[in-house]
Amino acid sequence: MSVKRRKCYILYGRFAAFAAAVGLMAALSGCGQDREEEASATSVVQPAAVADTGEETEIPDVAGTQIEMDEETRHQLTVQLLEENGKDVSAAESERNTKGCVFEVPEGFAESPDVDNLYVTERYPIDASMICYEVMDGDPALQLMTEDMFKEEAEEQLQQTYGENVSLTIDSYESISVSGFPAFRILCHYGAEGLEITQLQYVINADKTYTVTYSQTNDYDWMEAFAQSAGTIRVKE
Repeated sequence: MSVKRRKCYILYGRFAAFAAAVGLMAALSGCGQDREEEASATSVVQPAAVADTGEETEIPDVAGTQIEMDEETRHQLTVQLLEENGKDVSAAESERNTKGCVFEVPEGFAESPDVDNLYVTERYPIDASMICYEVMDGDPALQLMTEDMFKEEAEEQLQQTYGENVSLTIDSYESISVSGFPAFRILCHYGAEGLEITQLQYVINADKTYTVTYSQTNDYDWMEAFAQSAGTIRVKE
């Protein structure tokens, strides 16, 4: 399997799908309300940020038509959902502008020559363990992602990636804070194509969404080094 296909093992389309679903929830929750319409160990990773387009969001409803919301209305409804569910609303209300996420790369890993922000072992592909960093448009609605939602979306993405049903086990799912921003720490494992894969993922919800994913196969044990690296993750402003 190529580096590009195995990139991070679990693809990140699930976050976009989840955000779209929450957007639909926000639209439906706003219906019927009386309101006025609002028009190496010392190596440091620092990739470029992704710009927010600021365009209107179109979300398919259950009947296949389109629900159109301007960003201000969507933002207001998202904050309402966060408050109703007792979630951290700081990412929705903060005006902090971030410039990227940095962390120390464990000794024994080097940047892939084929894929940006992907770090593979010096013995790749014999040891297919890797570290992947992604930057996506921010969405405060990501704070509403539950363990069950994550598992469902992840398994769907794994099925698309490997062409077979893959059962994912979540070992821990925690809400944490990184550099003052709400985040998730997710430890999970699954089997695919004869490999048992363990994955430690940090999802940071700032003005952009940052994910740092540490993956190892069952023949190698990098978890201690991964934990040390994860302890150095911070968001730059």
